[in-house]
Amino acid sequence: MATLSQYLQETGTSQKDFALLIGVDKGTVSRLAAKKFTPRLPLAAKIEAATGGLVKPTDLLVDDDAEGPDAVPAPQSKQGAAG
Repeated sequence: MATLSQYLQETGTSQKDFALLIGVDKGTVSRLAAKKFTPRLPLAAKIEAATGGLVKPTDLLVDDDAEGPDAVPAPQSKQGAAG
């Protein structure tokens, strides 16, 4: 298991080059490497494929998702639900 940040550092891959490889902008890779948001499954699958399986979709999960174009929306709380 490796984080995207670890993968990029250990392989000497720049965020710009990795972004081109997976078809996103450098800012998206920067936010992913900093664990600022959890990507949607199609992007997570591209990352897994591009890293030869070294970075798994589960390695990309974060506790508190920030907003981003490829982010999974945070679940909404259900207030006032009648039981």
